[in-house]
Amino acid sequence: MAESATAATIHPDFPRWYREVSVEENRDRIAHRWTGVSALVKDMTTNDAEALLRLVYRAKLRPSADSMARIRKFFKDADNLFDMQGNDREIEVLAGAALAVALESDAGIVAEIALAITTTALEGARVAQLPVDLSALAESSIARIAESQRTRPTRPKLTLKKAKDALAQFDAAGVSSAFDRAAEAINSAFASSDKFIAIQDEELDMLWWVLNERSDDLGEAFKDLPAKAQPLILAKELAQATAFCPGPRSVKGLLTRSGLKDSKKISIADAVNECDLDWLKTLPMPAPLSSLAHPIHAAVARRIETGDKTIWVASWAATAGLDEKQSLNALSLGNLFYREQLLALFTEE
Repeated sequence: MAESATAATIHPDFPRWYREVSVEENRDRIAHRWTGVSALVKDMTTNDAEALLRLVYRAKLRPSADSMARIRKFFKDADNLFDMQGNDREIEVLAGAALAVALESDAGIVAEIALAITTTALEGARVAQLPVDLSALAESSIARIAESQRTRPTRPKLTLKKAKDALAQFDAAGVSSAFDRAAEAINSAFASSDKFIAIQDEELDMLWWVLNERSDDLGEAFKDLPAKAQPLILAKELAQATAFCPGPRSVKGLLTRSGLKDSKKISIADAVNECDLDWLKTLPMPAPLSSLAHPIHAAVARRIETGDKTIWVASWAATAGLDEKQSLNALSLGNLFYREQLLALFTEE
């Protein structure tokens, strides 16, 4: 059995979240469920995150039996009385809690989880029936990570004490060791600065791209690109310039400067159809492709598969659980496609 949780370690909102499925204030049960949530968050993989998203957004394609068994086992290990079936609403709420807690953590995949929640929600087209607003938490998480990545690091204090100690043995071996330790100290001291410089280079590349007002892929001015295709083309090029996930907080501002507006609505189908088929075939695609977390890329895949502009729409919409005419304003469409592109570029299988 997993290590028991104590009241002091339980997330302050978790009892309220769990009250959705149990009005009884059973402290032992809440503690056991929290232990399961904590264990799941600690060991969460991208496959787990996808399964949890399918649960909380009630996707047509449900998580696999193996995925469900793995998720339930975290709670069974914490409480031998936990039911392995017949408690779908409970496991749904616990899945939402796990995603919410993961968004507040420093786990390695938290940026990908946050991005996937926003691309799944698709500006409210899909809604999770949970006592917590995952979309709002995801946006906060993306902003937090972007801000922390781009904070200027404190100048490191360089110390050569180990190198000096090595010189106590003043011979060829001692001098060689001293140089090695000095190199280690210098490299360690400047490691954080190297990342910050790389981030500044990323932002400079993005700024030049916006100021140039010209598509790198198509060699045309932004304003001359097909109007309905602009959100996808511009988002893809901005994603290609991104070196650190989830990108800077200024993404929407950059897309706005490139010409995307938050007024005119464009359907996902029209945006995909307006793009040149050969260009679509060059797009990096998420692997595995999910019609839930990557609905726009799923549309692209269906368009490429059929080579047609009409017959793919109905099957895509049915699989993704969306309306065939699902629309977003140009800026939102570009921002979400940018995020899907980051999931294609930065998420490991």
